[in-house]
Amino acid sequence: MFEECTTLSELNLARLSAVKENNITDVNNAYNARRTEILKQRSSYNHIDVVRVELPKVELMSFLPYLGPSSAPGVIQHTAQGFKA
Repeated sequence: MFEECTTLSELNLARLSAVKENNITDVNNAYNARRTEILKQRSSYNHIDVVRVELPKVELMSFLPYLGPSSAPGVIQHTAQGFKA
């Protein structure tokens, strides 16, 4: 009944017209059989194109221990435990 259908959209359109003229049970059985055949023929994955990305060069950095505000405004104080700004 649906042998000429090659895609699911064609199959759905053919089913709508077949329901008007035939028994619904026969149409559904033929529809399900052809749908299974079409799904088996399709690939089960989508090909994804790989895009290579250049990573930017990261500058080396080090973190200094910050202890909190200094006692003198606008002065950075260096102590044995860390810095106060």
